[in-house]
Amino acid sequence: MDKFINRLSTTLFSHKTPSQQPTCSPALPLLFLEYFLRRFAVTYTTFAVLHPLVSSAAFTLVISQTYNIMNFSDNAMKINKNIFAINKLLEDAYHSPRLGNKKNPLNELLYIQLSLRTTGPSFGRVYAGFKRVFPRWEDVYEAPQKEIAKALFNAGLSNQKAANLKRILRRLKMDFGKVSLEPLRVYEDTTMEGYLCSLPGLGKKSARCIMLYSFDRKVFPVDAHCFRIVRRLGWIRPGTKYSDKVADRLQGMIPKELRYSLHVNMVAHGRAICSERFPKCNICPILKFSRYGQKHVLSKGKS
Repeated sequence: MDKFINRLSTTLFSHKTPSQQPTCSPALPLLFLEYFLRRFAVTYTTFAVLHPLVSSAAFTLVISQTYNIMNFSDNAMKINKNIFAINKLLEDAYHSPRLGNKKNPLNELLYIQLSLRTTGPSFGRVYAGFKRVFPRWEDVYEAPQKEIAKALFNAGLSNQKAANLKRILRRLKMDFGKVSLEPLRVYEDTTMEGYLCSLPGLGKKSARCIMLYSFDRKVFPVDAHCFRIVRRLGWIRPGTKYSDKVADRLQGMIPKELRYSLHVNMVAHGRAICSERFPKCNICPILKFSRYGQKHVLSKGKS
């Protein structure tokens, strides 16, 4: 929204007459339209009714561009109504499992980094083996990078992960005087997320996992399982690619009190039933909310 305000002020005062007195820019109505669309999440179908009354091609362009930026379906209101029911069904099915995540934020950072491009049982074993070799984080800080990479070998990309981990520990030592993420506990959410995302190899998903599991913050990490499920539920438009903006919008859609349970139960659901290649839609507890699942069941019945 801050970017929009900056654009608005620039538009207001950049259009000048020959006497250099600022006047209202001809683009101003379009900016107000964009604000209206962003602020109230008005859908394209609503404006389709008004479209014949509007002759400006720029008006149509703003509508389509703003709608594409939003990347969300026309059923946003239905999502708000269904989200509590979906959360309850998933909670009843999976009982909000801990998923092996760690209360110590630096341990969680390692656990999340090991999970990248690695299967669950595999990175769990690598984590346990790593902690046997390096029981204290000071041991990791003092160890040669080659020894760290050796302990991470079975997690894939071990040299890259070891290099990132070494750089992170040096950064923490420089910033806080110790190898720990505990000093972040006093940070507010935005500052904490910004700091975590500034660490080598950490993106928004990893940062929010650490915030959720280790700092008990009410955030919603969008991992591959969550993204797949919300796409199949129709919460985002077909073909939407993952981005930080999409992750922010998804988090904003979900009430704070549901973010933990919905995340962990979606991960469990993605692993057990809603897999990428062979989903078991016929036993899905939230099938009635998923058009994808209903079509999948119907197609299986015809074959």
